[in-house]
Amino acid sequence: MTTRIARKDKLFSFDHRTVDFDPYDGVPGLLVALDEIERRYRGQLSFPLHVNIRLIRQWLDRDPVGAAAWLKLS
Repeated sequence: MTTRIARKDKLFSFDHRTVDFDPYDGVPGLLVALDEIERRYRGQLSFPLHVNIRLIRQWLDRDPVGAAAWLKLS
């Protein structure tokens, strides 16, 4: 059985992309980094990646202190 990867998903399946952010900027810095990912790769994000970014944003909105502690952000 072979796995077919959609064209849109190949960018993030066979390579990786990074966006730098300073953990000392805490949750606000992470939100800016997520904004950058969504802006830079608009229309190229796979559905699973898009959903994960949405879930991370919900977590950061719901429990910023707990998320920052778990992610070791200052």
